[in-house]
Amino acid sequence: SGSGWKASNGTFFCKSCWLHWWGQDSKEEMDSNGSWDQWDAWDVKNPVGNRVKKASSFCAAWGGCGCGDEFNCRPAEAFRSDNEDNRDLEELGYCDAHCHLDYCLLNAKCTDEEVWSFKKWMCTKWQEGRCWFGRDCDYAHSEEELARRPQLFRSDLAAFAQLHPTEGRQRRGTRQGVRIQRGPKLRCLITSCCEAEAIEDTRMLVAAGKRLLGDAVYCTFGCHPHNYREYGTALESELLHALEDCGARAVGWGECGLDYYKNYYEAMCDENRALMVAVFARQARLAVERRLPLVVHTRDAEEDTLHVLQDCLPREHPVHIHAFQGSVYMLMRVIDMFPNAVIGISGTVTFEVGAAAEIARHCPLSRLVLETDAPYLCNEPREIPMLARSVARLKGVQASEVL
Repeated sequence: SGSGWKASNGTFFCKSCWLHWWGQDSKEEMDSNGSWDQWDAWDVKNPVGNRVKKASSFCAAWGGCGCGDEFNCRPAEAFRSDNEDNRDLEELGYCDAHCHLDYCLLNAKCTDEEVWSFKKWMCTKWQEGRCWFGRDCDYAHSEEELARRPQLFRSDLAAFAQLHPTEGRQRRGTRQGVRIQRGPKLRCLITSCCEAEAIEDTRMLVAAGKRLLGDAVYCTFGCHPHNYREYGTALESELLHALEDCGARAVGWGECGLDYYKNYYEAMCDENRALMVAVFARQARLAVERRLPLVVHTRDAEEDTLHVLQDCLPREHPVHIHAFQGSVYMLMRVIDMFPNAVIGISGTVTFEVGAAAEIARHCPLSRLVLETDAPYLCNEPREIPMLARSVARLKGVQASEVL
């Protein structure tokens, strides 16, 4: 419909899906108040937000499908099985260009109903006395509710390795008579360390990955745009020390960047927005100084992102625009301005409609990398072959060519 409703936590609902899932009564109540953003929420799960003119990401309701859009929605094709027969790709390896391996392992330690990062941060709206989510809020409403990060062990990575046969382990397994699963093998994954509390776990995962995942684990270090207020000399020093400790296994700086979607209300303040841009620019300059590829997170911030890249990076500097779901215009600008830039295609491409699909269609294969952003946009790195098949269908090529 070109317009919709956004909650303060960034969740977006297009207008047609809102009406499909919550009915005409909700529309009438909204209309009687003059606008969506003045409507009083009748359900704490669907709180009042601000109206937006254009969706930059998938509608939260559409993700469950059944949205009733007979022209654009293809539910039978939107959710591809991760059990597709991959024997035709058996001789190939796959790479996950961006994931959060620590979060994958932390989630695996929780029950099916839990995600460990829920209640990880204090709810700023609750602190201001106006959180409308109540008990359903993903953020903590007291110090007692704050989730403490569980400790990770080598055994957690060993369990992950059982589901992710690697090329390195395949070579050793052949000699030792170990049974190897059919299908493509993990060649490498790059785990993003973008917050202070992930540093020690990243060190451990890189070290343990040499044996447990056949040298397949690489990493990047940086400060995520959600954590922009935490970035300064102290955190930068910690990240740099960890990067040096990981040696050749540390292959980039980031993810860093700008997110005016999740930080919607904060970005409305000029002072906050200026700080976000300054933190991103500082990290971009550091990547140049250290001769590290820059891993960029950009969402609803294309103009400012392009300005920082143009101002801070030499033309030849390598850039990875990770999990990109923005405009084709920005895609073309980036690959034209930076000949060594690549565009990350993530799990949302499996819908085969929407922004990620358009980016996949227009991005040259030579400038495209596959990434899961697990556990956010996929569950695990082993879903990369599924992404490759979706990209192949969109481009009219073989999945083997995409991998």
